[in-house]
Amino acid sequence: MYSQQSFLGRHIIAEFFNADFDALNKGKELCEEMCNAAKHAGATILSSHQHTFEPHGVSSVVIIQESNLCIHTWPEFGYAAADFFTCGDTVNPWKSFDYLKDYLKAKKYNCMELQRGATQLMKEDAHKTVGQVQTALRIEGGDEMTTKIGSQAINMQVPQGYTAYTAWELNDDLQQHVTTIAKILEAK
Repeated sequence: MYSQQSFLGRHIIAEFFNADFDALNKGKELCEEMCNAAKHAGATILSSHQHTFEPHGVSSVVIIQESNLCIHTWPEFGYAAADFFTCGDTVNPWKSFDYLKDYLKAKKYNCMELQRGATQLMKEDAHKTVGQVQTALRIEGGDEMTTKIGSQAINMQVPQGYTAYTAWELNDDLQQHVTTIAKILEAK
């Protein structure tokens, strides 16, 4: 099953913005649509579960033979965070993403795909490199806040063919250090 691939699974991490309040807040319906999204991608559903929060919000997970799909919603913000993780080469997680995006009526979205389980790294002779990583630094001073890009040495193991990205902040509201190691995919 995995002999032709250089990785074991595909993991889409997605955010949906300006989505429909009711679609984000109706737990049973959202769970059913998550199952439909899994079927749309060709996945085999093993089980599903959802929890509806008060006064609003839903978490739902669909366990598939090929891994899982999950979503967490904040209807009051028109926002949802979702993961579409599939293993093997028979299921296309982008079909699940597109199905759910349409169901949620999201006007904007942000997503990325990670290749999980790099088979090259599972070999004993896997080559790793240590290198310099660009980092974004936030400097606060007085009433003004300035963001600048600087170079900072960070020791990390980065597999050959992959690139490491590091940033201090993702946006003005979320301030944390995040490092992502991802293989950049060319558009097909």
